[in-house]
Amino acid sequence: MLMQGGVRPHNQNNRVRANRARDFWQPEVRPVRSTPTRSPFISESTSAAEPIAPSTVPRTIKKKYWSRPIILVACLVSLVLIGGVVTWLLLSHHSNPKNKKLALLSPFSQQLMSSLSFPLYYPAELPHGFHFAAVTEPKLGIIILTLQGTGKQKLFITEEAPPKGFSIADYTGKFSDSKKATDQGAELVVGKISGGTITVGSLVSKKTWVLANDSTGTNFPVNQFMAMMQSLTTSSAKPGTN
Repeated sequence: MLMQGGVRPHNQNNRVRANRARDFWQPEVRPVRSTPTRSPFISESTSAAEPIAPSTVPRTIKKKYWSRPIILVACLVSLVLIGGVVTWLLLSHHSNPKNKKLALLSPFSQQLMSSLSFPLYYPAELPHGFHFAAVTEPKLGIIILTLQGTGKQKLFITEEAPPKGFSIADYTGKFSDSKKATDQGAELVVGKISGGTITVGSLVSKKTWVLANDSTGTNFPVNQFMAMMQSLTTSSAKPGTN
């Protein structure tokens, strides 16, 4: 309402100025964004330009499962292997009832053994470092098995039928530091001769006399010589059965 002369009343002018001031100081209301402004895998201290560490990215680990056919095949293979080992152990036990080392193959040929009237013996367990070197027949009916060791060490095993008119007991009675044993009827004596410089062993079975000795200077221990003599065996039977 204008007063006379075109001038607004004083109170009305005050209200207009108050409304303008209120509109000027009122803060602007902006819409809220529906999407985040940064990646949820970037930490507060990492800028948007830096790469994301692989360890911070969640991954789904797939579990691996073996199929039934693979498991069955693995079980069958395991059973076959176990059966083979058990069979080998059983065969080894029956072929070596004393649970010693497996017996060596006979160094004698079948032709030589069939040409003699007495069985031939050979050690089933050789002393450490020794091996079968040669088999010779220097005289008809006398067989010599030579064992070669390290260097010049040698062992000689001479075999023949028990000689008639010769006292083996008198011969072995002259051994020094002698040790005696009996293995299924075979008499075994081990000792020293030639002033203790040569180790010698004698085994007498029903059909064979085995006389073994080392080479001069070898100085083979009597206990080890006895162990070798006690391991003497044939291709068909043990000492004392032939």
